[in-house]
Amino acid sequence: GHLAGERPHVLVGQRDEELPEHLPQGADGRDRGAHDEEGARDPTCDHERGEAEERHGDGVRQGEGEREALGRAFRPCAPPGVRARAGRVPVADVASHGAPPQSLGPRLVRGARIVGYSNPAYARLARREPSVTGRESPVQFWILFLLALAVSSIGFKKFVWFISLGYGFSIAALGVALVVMFWDALTPPTALICALFVAYGLRLGLFLLHRERSSKDYNRVMMTQVNDGSGLSLPVRVLIWATCALLYACEVSPVLFRLAAGGATGPSTVAGALVMVAGIALESVADLQKSAHKRRDPHRFCDKGLFSFVRCPNYLGEVLCWTGVFVSGATALSSPAQWAAALFGYVGIVYVMFGGARRLEIRQNRNYGADPAYQAYVRATPILIPFVPLYSVERFTWLKG
Repeated sequence: GHLAGERPHVLVGQRDEELPEHLPQGADGRDRGAHDEEGARDPTCDHERGEAEERHGDGVRQGEGEREALGRAFRPCAPPGVRARAGRVPVADVASHGAPPQSLGPRLVRGARIVGYSNPAYARLARREPSVTGRESPVQFWILFLLALAVSSIGFKKFVWFISLGYGFSIAALGVALVVMFWDALTPPTALICALFVAYGLRLGLFLLHRERSSKDYNRVMMTQVNDGSGLSLPVRVLIWATCALLYACEVSPVLFRLAAGGATGPSTVAGALVMVAGIALESVADLQKSAHKRRDPHRFCDKGLFSFVRCPNYLGEVLCWTGVFVSGATALSSPAQWAAALFGYVGIVYVMFGGARRLEIRQNRNYGADPAYQAYVRATPILIPFVPLYSVERFTWLKG
């Protein structure tokens, strides 16, 4: 909508970005100039403008290339015969002084409130969120993928680090990258989730590093019962490296897509963040309980604390954590590609956790299978999901986590 001599605006909090000066012809064939002339003569527009000026005074001052809103946002009025509507559009920088809308790049103002119109030109601008997300997100997604590649490359020094230290430190790095790329779009829930990525990744990475350096029993198991990758060719190792990095980027992608779409949050974002907090807390406590038990009795299985409810509570915490991440961003997914990335990350990490539970079960059966107490524990305690009578996954040979 526009007044005589004024351009339509996108109102961003206390900022006021200009829409392009030239808009394409509407369905009626009239261009913007014709609307301006009619709008200038419309008494309703004059009345609204007068009220706005009385309330806000000067309100807006012209700067080089942008306008700073000094008071509350000023609502432009629509030309005659065009019904104005306001709606939240998570877009970033629609300014293109003098260029037609179709030549605008994919950068639009995130978190903006755009005043749109029933005119098709404005309707197209107001509907640009899906195309913006579709064009921007791939670039940002591949930035995260390359970052995960760089961090997880430590697996070439020690094969297991692709999925241990490389995993934890990659998630921490991706959390930092999301904050850097989307600082202006962060809200308290999304900022919390990004902070949890960093905290979770650092805690996991440092915990695994400390255990590797201080636990002789752990190192003995790793040397004798875990594949060290020595028999794999370089192309296979590279494929594993790339697959792991892709998985890590996909795991955080629901948050990426929400931030790329403007960062708007709702009940699902808050609920997801809370589930994530619960999952990280559960995993952290389980790791501490098992470490303390192994220091007291290194040759007995752990069935105390959280391990009395499920045999792999740390893996359960991991599943809960990534369930929260998926829930937090599910309502922001707007294309098949985004859904594919988010589902690959979520289903992939759940598969890895069940595969890890199977690997642990096989190892424990080998070490404690002759112990009647262990057999009773296995028969009475679910392996991963509490209150679900799934007591063994050893027979599922397709689980390779």
